[in-house]
Amino acid sequence: MKRLSTINYYNTESILLILGVLLLFTHYYIFPIDPKVQMVILLTLVILVGVPHGALDFLVDEQTKVALQQNFSIKKFVILYLFRLFSFALIWIFPWVAFSIFMVFSIYHFGETDMAGLLKTKKKAGILYVAYGAFILGVLLLVHLPQIKDTLPVIKNFVENSDLYLLLEANRYLIIMALGFIFIVAIVYQKSIDNPVNFLKVFKEKYGAKVSKFIVTVPSIYNLHQFKNMMNYLEIINSDHRFWFTPYTIAKVLVSAGYNPEKILYANLQSLNIKELIIRKIKQVTGMKTEYPFYYFNTIIITGNIN
Repeated sequence: MKRLSTINYYNTESILLILGVLLLFTHYYIFPIDPKVQMVILLTLVILVGVPHGALDFLVDEQTKVALQQNFSIKKFVILYLFRLFSFALIWIFPWVAFSIFMVFSIYHFGETDMAGLLKTKKKAGILYVAYGAFILGVLLLVHLPQIKDTLPVIKNFVENSDLYLLLEANRYLIIMALGFIFIVAIVYQKSIDNPVNFLKVFKEKYGAKVSKFIVTVPSIYNLHQFKNMMNYLEIINSDHRFWFTPYTIAKVLVSAGYNPEKILYANLQSLNIKELIIRKIKQVTGMKTEYPFYYFNTIIITGNIN
């Protein structure tokens, strides 16, 4: 039943996306759609999609609390929800304050909704939520910055009273790329997870219909440095890592999560000692290939299909 719900969700999302593209194509390339008709379409979608989406916020909050291993209380949720509602009504007399708080909440909400369940660590979950939400809102708002400046009084007043807008408009695409980079860094930061199989399963359930390929990197236990350390009763590892992996164990994790590994590569060549450096130089001078076996590398890279 859970899988069926996921399929229906993605089908509905795809239908709405296709509908939006068709409306844009019709408006710009076939005939302009009357503003009154646009308003009817907008209100219809708000009633059919927007209102139910908002009404289900308590389910989103409940799933988030479960993912973070916290207790959920519907009473506490309703009280906090109403408090936020009345707070916004009060602070709207200060437009910039209200707008800034609204943007912060929106950024976190986008991330909380789309990334919920991927992580059980509250700190890391919050970082990923903010990075994802900032990137999404950055794309939506900065790309259309010249258009929205005349429609939002708050932005219009900002344009008229500050030179910062000119700097923002001139560098908006650079800012979008920076936000995207921050999001990628936030994803990399999530590498230290306690249950990789569960993480991969949740990721597949949420994004398997949109992403076809995967690439995973993990620390390899099969390398000379670690072997020498073990012979001396030592273990040296980045404290962010939870596990060592072999090609078999990481492939087993992926298969257990429903993924299809296809190719295994090795990267991050370990530093060579003097003897190995001399041998490599001799091979280079004599035209021989300077290839290295897998145990000279510290990282396993595995790629394949999600479905």
